[in-house]
Amino acid sequence: MRSLTIRAIVATCLVFSLVGCETISQGFTDDKRGAVPVPKDHYGDSVDQISYVDQNWSPSASLWFYNTTQGSRLIPYDIFLHLEQPDSKERFRSNTNMSRFRYLPQAETFANPDGLPVGWVKDKYSDDKEVKEYVGLTCAACHTAQINYNNIGVRIDGAPAMADMDLMLLNLEAALEKTKDDEVKLKRLRNNIGISAEHASDFEDRVARAHEKIMEYNSVNSPSRQAEKGTAYGYARLDAFGRIFNRILGHLTASQYGEDTTVEQLKANSNPANAPVSYPFLWDTPQHDFVQWNGVLDNASNFGLGALGRNTSEVLGVFATFEVVKKGDKYRYPSSADTLNLARLERHIKKLWSPLWNDAAAIIDHENFKPIDETMSDAGKVLFDEYQCGSCHEAIQRDDKKRLVVAQMATVSGSLDSEMSEINIGTDPRMAFNTVEYKGSRGILSSSSKDVPIEKDTPILAVVQEVGKGILTDFSRGSILEKIYSFLMSIFDNPIKDTVKHVDFVAFDEEERDQNKATLLKSYKGRPLNGIWATAPFLHNGSVPNLSALFLPSECGPNDETGVDCRPETFAVGQRQFDPEVVGFVSNITNGMQKELIFNTNLVGNSNRGHEYAAGVTPIRMQDGSVTLKPALNPKQRLQLVEYLKSL
Repeated sequence: MRSLTIRAIVATCLVFSLVGCETISQGFTDDKRGAVPVPKDHYGDSVDQISYVDQNWSPSASLWFYNTTQGSRLIPYDIFLHLEQPDSKERFRSNTNMSRFRYLPQAETFANPDGLPVGWVKDKYSDDKEVKEYVGLTCAACHTAQINYNNIGVRIDGAPAMADMDLMLLNLEAALEKTKDDEVKLKRLRNNIGISAEHASDFEDRVARAHEKIMEYNSVNSPSRQAEKGTAYGYARLDAFGRIFNRILGHLTASQYGEDTTVEQLKANSNPANAPVSYPFLWDTPQHDFVQWNGVLDNASNFGLGALGRNTSEVLGVFATFEVVKKGDKYRYPSSADTLNLARLERHIKKLWSPLWNDAAAIIDHENFKPIDETMSDAGKVLFDEYQCGSCHEAIQRDDKKRLVVAQMATVSGSLDSEMSEINIGTDPRMAFNTVEYKGSRGILSSSSKDVPIEKDTPILAVVQEVGKGILTDFSRGSILEKIYSFLMSIFDNPIKDTVKHVDFVAFDEEERDQNKATLLKSYKGRPLNGIWATAPFLHNGSVPNLSALFLPSECGPNDETGVDCRPETFAVGQRQFDPEVVGFVSNITNGMQKELIFNTNLVGNSNRGHEYAAGVTPIRMQDGSVTLKPALNPKQRLQLVEYLKSL
């Protein structure tokens, strides 16, 4: 009987581990979900309380999303927990400091006993010698938002984060460097962790290695460190693709050159991470056929390289590691990527609904944050249809379990010649072009010799696919049961097949499409707009601060009859205070405002041009195939269209 009981307990635990039982793993939770109000912060924001809108996730479901590891290894956990800021004794991970980088503070909870910010977790990884603990990032770090109004913060799961990861990493490097070089700070860190004097030398080496790792990463990726200097990302943006590409190329380089790999070699096999984009919102992502701003990743089941392949690439970009080990004529790809949790996270997000404006209005309960005006919204729906917005942004029901989204692609300026395209969306092309045009060396996959020079001769997308397949089919570490389970989950996760559509030129037939695949990828994807009100700033690169400005032209001109203004050339980004009138965060530039808050649309990669259909600038393809330039909306019409978008 005792043996049967033990087997039953083991079986129950296995089932819970596979399905991710939220309540069991997160302990007893309440509606606060661990959220911590921060007194007046670095940029003047403050709230007295934090609430949540209904997105079909329970408190436990939110916390599971925040706290579920995916295999990220930033720096050793004990060092991060006690590391001081460069010029003070205050901890780097303090709520005040992490809030400055716009990561959301959390209280201590059952699954987050050290009270790390949303999306920051303790991760464990075995390198065949010992199990080591690291601090890592989860999906939630980049895909959880908060809007502040009337001293209330409203948390929105799956919405774009306000985080500036680049600023955080540069400050983390500075903190590690100062600690490494300052005997007093180093000793204090060692004592706070509880490491004895006899192990001081080993500990100093650990701190030095942590600093070197972050320094190398920043040297390769930070716009301020690159030979071809790019624009600082600022808040609410990251060149995720550029950094993922460089991480993968860096690991291939290190596998070829071994422990003696230099920063110069890593830089030689990298590309400028100079195309920052807004963090995409996550609701309805598992229901798409193609994902990312440029629709480059196939979300449909294709033998494991669908959603699981995408998420594996994502975690490699946020500090998962892998090796390439040659065994005879074959290669192994041992990795810290947690494929089981990645598959579970994808399933988890399937349940997420977009947020409703009226839910937020009910929480905030203020005369200037009003429920939807139905009359205005109905008038806006007429304009939405008249301007063919639905041809790119199809309507879906947020709570329909069977909802499926077919990608609607629009060509980027310059990616098709004039004979092939009558119109294009006109937005900043850098992200789309980088993805298609960047190349890299396959490193050890081309040669294991240290004498072979680095030649960037392979399209980066092909390298990513090769590494992704290797990691997903590597069974050298971890539970085979877990690998098989996550693999099968991914295969059957998405029923949509290859259905991507282009809306701005006559579609190629299948043969022409194969011949022009690289050209077709130089596009951006229109997606359903449910919940769009909670995702400022707008356009793929975050160059328009609010919905009202989105319907203005990027350049001002003589148009006094309609009272047309234009999109701002510069604005502030990084404040969480919401402006319900224009539907976006407060973006006014004030005297003495710190430079990291200023977004300048005149800088490379920051263009606010394009998608100017409602401003009478970008031509529209009508349902009958004709191309026309619709007149600019007048101020009243813009308000009506904004009101309709708030209702989605």
